[in-house]
Amino acid sequence: LYNSLDIIKSIAYLEGVPQVEAMAVHLANVYRYTTKAETLNSTVQEELANLADYLAIIHVRYPKHFQSRIIVNDKYYNCEMIRLVLQPIVENAVKYAIEPKGGRGIIGVSAFEENKDLVIEIADNGSGMSEEKVMELNGKLMVLSKNAAQETIPHGSLGLANVHARLVLHYGESYGIQVHSFPDRGTIVRVRVPFQRTGS
Repeated sequence: LYNSLDIIKSIAYLEGVPQVEAMAVHLANVYRYTTKAETLNSTVQEELANLADYLAIIHVRYPKHFQSRIIVNDKYYNCEMIRLVLQPIVENAVKYAIEPKGGRGIIGVSAFEENKDLVIEIADNGSGMSEEKVMELNGKLMVLSKNAAQETIPHGSLGLANVHARLVLHYGESYGIQVHSFPDRGTIVRVRVPFQRTGS
C-alpha cells in the first residue's frame, strides 16, 4: 500500500499535480499511524498530527467551504493518551455534520485542563441533535462505561461507542466521551483522559 501511494506521489510530482501529491502523502501518513501496532499508547501531539493529515484529505474533498481549526496549546502535546481517539470522532462529525451540508461547515478542536484531567473538545456547526437524542446517546455511553468489559464491540469498529469503550477500559469509568448538542447549532464531543505527561 505504501509503495503504491509513493508511486502515485511520484507520478503526481512528475506530472505537476501538487494536490494529488499532497493527498498521497497525507493518506500514507494516516494509514501508517492507523496500522502502527507496536504500542497502544500515543501522545496528544501524535494524535493531532494524524488528525491534521485526515483533515487535509477532507479539505481536498470539500475545497471551497469546509473549514477546520486545531487550537491546542503545545503544553498539552506530550500528554499521554491511547491511539486513534480523535480521528474517529472527527470522522463522525464529517459524516453527520459536514457531508449533509455538502461540505459547508466547520470542525474545531481545542483542549483544556479540568480537575487534573485533560479534556479535548471536537466541535462542529452542523444540524445538531435534539435533547432527547443527546440524552439517549449519553445514556448508552454511561451503560457502556459500567459494562465495557462485557460489551461486545465489533472488531475494527471505530465509532463513538468503540472509542468510549476503549477509553473506559484503559483509564476507568470516569473517563471517556460525552456528547453535547444544540439543534441547528452543532455538536460538541468531549474526550476526557488523565492529564499525565510522558515520562512522568
